Formats: sequence, C-alpha cells, structure tokens
Amino acid sequence: MITSLLTPKQAVTIDMNKLRVMVATSDRSSTIATSLQSRNQLGSLAFVPNSLHLIVNNYSPIQITAGTYSTPISIKPSDNSTFLTNMMIKFSSLQLVQNPNPVYLYLGNSFASFIVGAGQNLIPTSYTFNLVKQETSISAYYSTLSEYSVIVNSIPITITFPSSFTVPLGGCSMPVVISLTNPPYSFININYQYNTTLAPPNMFWVSQEISYEQPSFNLNNTQRWVSFCSSPSFSVMSFNVNLNLGGDNAASYNFSTSYTTINIVNAVVVAPLPTLSLIASNVQKTFAAIQITTNVAGFFFY
Repeated sequence: MITSLLTPKQAVTIDMNKLRVMVATSDRSSTIATSLQSRNQLGSLAFVPNSLHLIVNNYSPIQITAGTYSTPISIKPSDNSTFLTNMMIKFSSLQLVQNPNPVYLYLGNSFASFIVGAGQNLIPTSYTFNLVKQETSISAYYSTLSEYSVIVNSIPITITFPSSFTVPLGGCSMPVVISLTNPPYSFININYQYNTTLAPPNMFWVSQEISYEQPSFNLNNTQRWVSFCSSPSFSVMSFNVNLNLGGDNAASYNFSTSYTTINIVNAVVVAPLPTLSLIASNVQKTFAAIQITTNVAGFFFY
C-alpha cells in the first residue's frame, strides 16, 4: 500500500505504463531500488475529487512576515453554503503555530477562521502545516484536508501613524486609533522621542486617559489610541516627535512616517449656548408682567 501521497490540486489520470516507484535515501541524493515499467499490471490510476470539500483561504497562497501572525484565514464549504455538521480542525506543524487550535466549525455557520504565526527566527522560505478534520456525523460529509503551504518572508508590516497632531493649549488632541493588520508573534511597543527641553513633561504629555506613554501590542491587543495634551501655560509652537519601535518583533514592522509633527495652537473660544428664562410675575386680564433672562444679548419677539 502506498500512503502519504500529496493530493493533486485537480483531477488527473496517470499512465501506469510510465509510472515507476523508487526507494531513495533519506536525503534523496541516491536511489536504493526502483520498479520496472514492464512489470506494471494496473492499466491506469485516476483521482476523482470529492465535490464537497472545505476551502482554505479561498485557494490563495498564505503569506506571513516572520515575527507576525497572518491575517484571518477562512475555512468554508466548497458549495458556498453552510456546514452540514459540527467539525473540529486540528493544526499541526513543526515551525508554525495556529490560533485558535483547534478550530471548531459549527452546523449552520457559513465559515470559520484562524491565523497562523511565524517566529522571528524563521528564514524566508516555504513551510507546511496539516489540518486534521474530525466530524461529529457518522459518515463524513467533506473530503479529508491535506497539507498546506505557507510562504514566510521578511517584508516588514507597515504601521500607519498620523503625520501630525493638533493640540490646543490646555487641552488634548483628537484621539487617533493605531491598528495592526497583523498581530506580532510576541510583542512590540512604540517609543516616543522628542526634545524635553523644548517640551517639558509638565507642559506636554501623552494623554493618560486613553493612551499610554509606551503603547504595546500583542496577539490579543492590536489597537491602541493615541492623544497628546498640553498645559494652558505652554507656548504656541510646532515640534517633531520621533517614532521608534521596540519589543521582540520590532524588526517585523515599520512606520508609514518616521516622526509626527505636534502643532500647539490657541484653544478655540466656544461661544456659550444661548439660554432663555421666562417668569410671569403679575398676570392680569389686560396686562402681564414677564421677566425675561438670557445669557447673551439679543432680541425677543412675541
């Protein structure tokens, strides 16, 4: 019996008159034994695909930057319908990791997803992983999953960061969310570097209500908010804040800009909302005394 053969990507037929089975050394550098074409007794060997199977990543190649996780990889039925049974998908690989593992596919759902992670020290090349399927039904509805290829590269993931922030005197800038498309394999953090003589800590700082002095990202935290604040006694000016990456997977990312410009501006004076109060102090048949109170100058019509 011949086992562990890779499943063809499409239906094929093999001419057994030209098929030879060879036994090679473990390094595949030399042949130990081989069969003879003249001894072949089988006319042909055909592969007929199961019409109902599971599609992984829409048949597209899976690519990952070393030191990161992939974007979500989908699993869905080949008929674009819903799953006909509950399934559990287990992941196995010597070099890669999956989250979550296992993945559960539930009856009635149309898809599920997982992500694959590649360690920082993996060299750029192709790696493989296996998905083992277990269905709760007595007979399997879907064909068996096989080996999948993942291309690991060293192309950094770009983190989009605003080119500037406008900070009013005595206030804070509008919050901006920094989001990672690919989670880090371990963690990264953002370090802000600027001239503290020009912008002392008691005059300029990172908002502590919604942000961090050193925002950190990991598998479970891929979004952080950023906002900067200033003292009302600070000066109107502009200066740059340099952006640096730290953490185990810093080499796997870069910024869309190497610095952000801080523009300290005068606070906008907001006019108060007009208020109106009417008090009838003396109401008679032919006249009424009404007290009108407002917080801004204006006209009253009746």
